[in-house]
Amino acid sequence: ANLYCNRLPGHGRRHKRGRLGGGGPDGDTLVDEAHPRALMESAMDALRVGLAIGDEVILLGMSTGGVLATWLASLPSLRQHIAGLVLISPAFALGHPLYPVLKHSFASLRLLPGSFGKRVRSFLIKPV
Repeated sequence: ANLYCNRLPGHGRRHKRGRLGGGGPDGDTLVDEAHPRALMESAMDALRVGLAIGDEVILLGMSTGGVLATWLASLPSLRQHIAGLVLISPAFALGHPLYPVLKHSFASLRLLPGSFGKRVRSFLIKPV
């Protein structure tokens, strides 16, 4: 059996400050690198690696990875290569009643210009 684990763009990095040298997730890196096109390209690249080391793949995705795994599994040209799909808390939508209002507000933060946008994001999303 083969296993390949892919890290999505902007994910898995931490601030240098904090206990034992690790603080909270680096939100600026996530915002800068994790745009839809980069996420989709990363998912396709991971699938290509999986098919290079085996004939079929089982896609496992958590949160955003779950959404991307579902998207890959839905593509008719890839279905013959996908043996299974495991989803862990896929980020299809948040369950909070205010989600329909908040999703547009937080998505619009990406549109704020450079340093102003970073200041607003860092005010709203405090690093741990």
